Amino acid sequence: MVVLFCFMACAGDAPGPKPPIELPFAVHQEGATVSTEVRIVKKFPYELSIAFPWIVKSERYSYRFELTFPFSNNEERDRVEKVVGGHEWNMRTGNLTNPGVPIQVKVIVRVIEPMGERILEEREVTTKGVQAGNPEHLKRRIGFFELPPGLYRVTVTNLKGATEFSSVRVLLGIYNPRIF
Repeated sequence: MVVLFCFMACAGDAPGPKPPIELPFAVHQEGATVSTEVRIVKKFPYELSIAFPWIVKSERYSYRFELTFPFSNNEERDRVEKVVGGHEWNMRTGNLTNPGVPIQVKVIVRVIEPMGERILEEREVTTKGVQAGNPEHLKRRIGFFELPPGLYRVTVTNLKGATEFSSVRVLLGIYNPRIF
């Protein structure tokens, strides 16, 4: 009985946190990097986004990678919105009417295997505007990532400092898929 108990307890101690994960990200500093291990239990596309927190509508079974911009009151929200931008699109041009300050990041997703790590995907992304918002945060999507079950290292590096965000709290988030 003791051996069975240990087996069951040890099986639940797989390395790496599972989504949702939120980590502080200093997007105002060029070269700022956030890196985390992620344990994926089910195969879904994961979405990487920049959030100014809000739930972003995503593809079915997508894990969302986002930047989140939380705030605690209306005054702070107004300040964050000026930097982050809006969500309205010009129907004639197809461009955001207020794209805000762009954030350029490089995302590297590595598979952690017994013999070491290998790059699964590498992307450079420029985020603009707001994907979603609520009374507590705004969000920007970085992208969707379809990941089979396993252990991964996700590294996101800011390619160009955006000093306008120096007084704005920013989180890098990896979220579970929304299943409809």
